[in-house]
Amino acid sequence: MIKNFTRSECDENGRRITPSEGECCGEKMSLGNFTNTCRNCGADYNSAGQLLAPREQWGEETGESLSDILSIDYADTDDLLEGN
Repeated sequence: MIKNFTRSECDENGRRITPSEGECCGEKMSLGNFTNTCRNCGADYNSAGQLLAPREQWGEETGESLSDILSIDYADTDDLLEGN
């Protein structure tokens, strides 16, 4: 379970400047990606610090795309498409 959750900071355009952060297993972790995995226990969290279902339950039937499962951040994808 994520403890000491800190929400990300955004600029005036709504783009994240700093990622959300939290603690799992007593260690601080960044929650800046679509999927964020604790290095100690392997638990997966979304960028809001919510615990995700086990990976064996992920797939098309739950609406995840390949980019979701591979932790590609939508903002990063937008930057790539815009050439930034």
